Amino acid sequence: MMPPWLGRSAAALPARWRAVRSRTPGADVKYPVVGAVSAAVVLLGALLTRPLTGALPPATAARWAWSAEAVSSGQWWRIFTAIPLTRDPFMLASMMASLVVAVGALELLAGHQRAAVIAGAGAVMGYLGVTAALLVLRAAGLPAAERWAATLDYGASAGVAACAGAISGLLGNPWASTALACVIVGGVILHHQVADWEHAVAFIGAHLVIRPPTADP
Repeated sequence: MMPPWLGRSAAALPARWRAVRSRTPGADVKYPVVGAVSAAVVLLGALLTRPLTGALPPATAARWAWSAEAVSSGQWWRIFTAIPLTRDPFMLASMMASLVVAVGALELLAGHQRAAVIAGAGAVMGYLGVTAALLVLRAAGLPAAERWAATLDYGASAGVAACAGAISGLLGNPWASTALACVIVGGVILHHQVADWEHAVAFIGAHLVIRPPTADP
């Protein structure tokens, strides 16, 4: 059963959304252009690498995907080339939908420019943050760190997580923050994948940096 204070927070969410939006550039946004463009970039990546009709070739992933090991060996550009990659039609569709929803929602709440910066920076920081953590763990001698550091990963999902974290920070609404955080924490607990930690880094970073435009009324 939902605690009373959390229930009151959920009931207040629509009014809080309108109040925050009225104080940001999001008030002038009619269409989520950045969300649509973000999805289009992923679609273009799929057209160039074949997941639109099949699966991402292993050789393509090996050449362009991110891994902490590759980045530490000087291939820093993989942080950027990994972002538009998808594995198959299902991942492509889910990634495009996630970008439209998460980036578009932030766009409506905070404006085109802020949404673009947070989505892009979040995707990059997810990879960077996990790279740094894995290299530290490997240097400390953790046996599994070597395998984790060699794991290939790709996709823009850390950017989606960053947008969720920014929305949480902007709204300052306990119910919204709890619901969004549960999605991130649930992924870490259930999947134990490197990507889930990228999501956590991006979400927490954006949530801590982005604050409400004014104090709660």
